[in-house]
Amino acid sequence: MEVFWSFITIIGILWIMSKFGAGSGPSNKGKKESKSSLEKEMDFYGLDESEREWVRKGEFDPSSFEEEDLDEEDYYYDDSEDDDIDD
Repeated sequence: MEVFWSFITIIGILWIMSKFGAGSGPSNKGKKESKSSLEKEMDFYGLDESEREWVRKGEFDPSSFEEEDLDEEDYYYDDSEDDDIDD
């Protein structure tokens, strides 16, 4: 009798798993959606192919390549202001 109930339990578990999709492996739906959103984000930032590869590998975020609006003053150190320093 114990074997019978074990068999019924196993059949019940298998039925539940088949009904609710358990045991069929991980779903790729979320992964595909995240890839498409990642591709959209890379398109938004206008990344070239090498930058896209770094993002796909997880080494950088798409926003890491965003160009900053810098003034010319931000590029150079103006040492003319230091002329007033007494040596």
